[in-house]
Amino acid sequence: MKTRIGVKDLFVTGERRLNLLWQLLLYLLSWWVIFVLSAVPATVLALLLRWPASYQNAVFAVFAIPALIGWTYVYRRWIDRRPWAGIGLTHLSAGLPQLGAGFLVGTVMVAAWLLLDSALGWVRFVGDEPTTSGPLSALGFVLVGLAANAGAGFLEEIGYRGYVLQNLGRRFPLRAAVPLSSLLFAIVVHFNKLTPFLAAVAIVVGVLLALTRLLTGAIWFAIGLHWSFDGTQTYLFGLGDMSPPYHHSLIHLQAQGYLTGVDGQDPMELAVACVAVGLGLLWLHRARRLDWGARLDDDGRPALARPER
Repeated sequence: MKTRIGVKDLFVTGERRLNLLWQLLLYLLSWWVIFVLSAVPATVLALLLRWPASYQNAVFAVFAIPALIGWTYVYRRWIDRRPWAGIGLTHLSAGLPQLGAGFLVGTVMVAAWLLLDSALGWVRFVGDEPTTSGPLSALGFVLVGLAANAGAGFLEEIGYRGYVLQNLGRRFPLRAAVPLSSLLFAIVVHFNKLTPFLAAVAIVVGVLLALTRLLTGAIWFAIGLHWSFDGTQTYLFGLGDMSPPYHHSLIHLQAQGYLTGVDGQDPMELAVACVAVGLGLLWLHRARRLDWGARLDDDGRPALARPER
């Protein structure tokens, strides 16, 4: 006996929910809508008060983070009809120490990247912001710059290590869900500036961030790591911009040797991320905390039992 499949079956499952394709597609579209709408008040304020771009980005984070958390909650509870716990944004009292630990690890990774570039002779120190602008101004530039990068840490982790990984992990084993979520992260977030090198870095970093969620059971560590990995390379260690005014980074660097001919595509960034992934996999293996054939249950925990569709 043949089963007839109507148009509505392409959109909903047997439980009257959107199927996985539409869940992800509509959520990622709405993620960009939140991103654009949150930029409007930040841009207006920046124009009225004649703020520099770094101030505008910091204000954008203030609007965008609560907006995306609120929308993701609505989407998860009323469109997916699944528990909020699956997103991995646990209680703030437990999350803040993980966020701080992730920020520290991300800072150490960027420091290692700088040391490798320096040892290879690919960068040289040409100055520092306290000397150029004064200690108080330099401190302000660093703090505002890091605050502005909080938006990337929160928005991208809630979206990709929170929602996307959870929904893929519910339908597919983690050995497939982790790389798939990282591939989507690389393509969708960086589509306007995607190169093979940037795609490789984004995929490896995405896998690393997914591993931290699986290790900690939450996305706070990933938020902190992502925030610092993006922010400290630009505003602390000077790796994000090696031309005056150096993004007012605390350390001023100048590219030389190999880096002058590769348009900023620094293989040491990819190498550090790969080493971090290796250490995360080793930690998971030693702790015996994960079966890669498992799927995520509705609360975000790995479970071997196959969930209902």
